[in-house]
Amino acid sequence: MVKLFGHDLEFKSRALKYGYANARAKAVKGVLLSPSVLDELIKVKTLNTMVELLQRTPYRQELVDLSLHYQGAQLIDIAAGRRFVRLATKLMKATPPNDRVVVEALLQRWDLLMLRTLFRAKLTGKSKKELESYVLAIAPEYRKLLRTLIDTEDPFGTFRKSSLGQQIMGQAISNMSRQMRERYRAAADRRDIAAQMDLVLDAYAYAHIHTALAGGSGDVQRIRRILQKEMDVQNIMVIERGKKKGADRKKIEAHILPGGRLPERILQRIMAAKSREELLRFIKPYWGTVETEDDTFVGLEIALEKALAREKVKAFHRSVLSLGTVAGALLILEEETRNLHKIAKAKEFGLDESEVKKTLVMVA
Repeated sequence: MVKLFGHDLEFKSRALKYGYANARAKAVKGVLLSPSVLDELIKVKTLNTMVELLQRTPYRQELVDLSLHYQGAQLIDIAAGRRFVRLATKLMKATPPNDRVVVEALLQRWDLLMLRTLFRAKLTGKSKKELESYVLAIAPEYRKLLRTLIDTEDPFGTFRKSSLGQQIMGQAISNMSRQMRERYRAAADRRDIAAQMDLVLDAYAYAHIHTALAGGSGDVQRIRRILQKEMDVQNIMVIERGKKKGADRKKIEAHILPGGRLPERILQRIMAAKSREELLRFIKPYWGTVETEDDTFVGLEIALEKALAREKVKAFHRSVLSLGTVAGALLILEEETRNLHKIAKAKEFGLDESEVKKTLVMVA
């Protein structure tokens, strides 16, 4: 009886702490595009028709607000990004204050992506209007930095002098592996600021996630494993790309990111793997069974992304009155944003419907 009473008190405590946040997370899950709507979006022939169809979904307001300034794939990308930021901000505000550091760590991945994207666009000479479309960060300090970078003639120098840039640089440099430091010095010697920025953001992303998600509940550790597996995907594809190009092992190792779930010995085995079957066997203890539709490079990447997406969906459905429900909702909302980007780009480049379907990760 005492045990049951204790469980009852614990449930009530969790309900008080996470009830509102979980209700918001469930509401986000409820407005995701259904598989049938995604199928319709794939089948339409033009970007204009895709926009018309999306205007009959919860994306309507963003599309209406932006349609006077943007069109085509860019309109869809920016609308999806704005909607992600709006819903993610609501979820973060609904999260209990003591748990917000975890949600902020998840969302900082998005802000770092916006920083990387705008920085690259700046270097390629994009117009001010185009650059402004990338100011889709969630954290105010990132939005401030992005707007500053738009107007500067020295983006990397401005980044390093900013308070946020100094914080990122300090943590990134101190957490770089030996190979990453060597690559950073080489990039600095040849004044390749794009490569320098990529290395800094890669190192910082790992360091921040490692720090923010250290310890914590079972939910937090599930989230950490998912983020580690995102790094695994990058590392596996770096290895396979390097092998395909005939790069030697030392050169491939220099591009491996720290912090993934796969240990060093497994990455070494993947480098030596002679077949796709061998590779999948090596990662099975950490990833479970991953099934690929074909032996292509793209087929492997899609299979890994889909396996990872299934874990994100599980993080949402397995968690009851906990932080896991909020984190799971953010992760699957992020996947929907990626799906819309893939469909819009496929329309822009005239890709076949069947090819588009292979790349999508269904999360609804």
